[in-house]
Amino acid sequence: MPDKLLNTLANFEQWRSNKPSRGSAIPENLRQQAIALLPHYSKTTIVKKLRISHEQFNTWLTANSSSDVSNHFISLPNATPITESLSISLKFNNGNSLAVSGEVSETRFAQLIEAIKS
Repeated sequence: MPDKLLNTLANFEQWRSNKPSRGSAIPENLRQQAIALLPHYSKTTIVKKLRISHEQFNTWLTANSSSDVSNHFISLPNATPITESLSISLKFNNGNSLAVSGEVSETRFAQLIEAIKS
């Protein structure tokens, strides 16, 4: 098992051995660590190794993608719109999505691509 998965597993095990009660919720930082494994591992591998349920993990993903929409909004400067309308929807493996629609200039579209890359 590579380092990222091993480190996350160790953090989960440490929390489990020190949690206040049997019904304690998994802390947000551990949830985020598990979600961050998605670009490198399948959901099945993550939930099996970390000993969490698929339902639990999917709930974390949904909550994470909802907060990503508001926390990672990228404001672009005004640009001269072109007359053609554009509609693009992207879904990423980690559950995040991006939608762009309306009149978008080539300059603005290039800026958006650069912002996503960084």
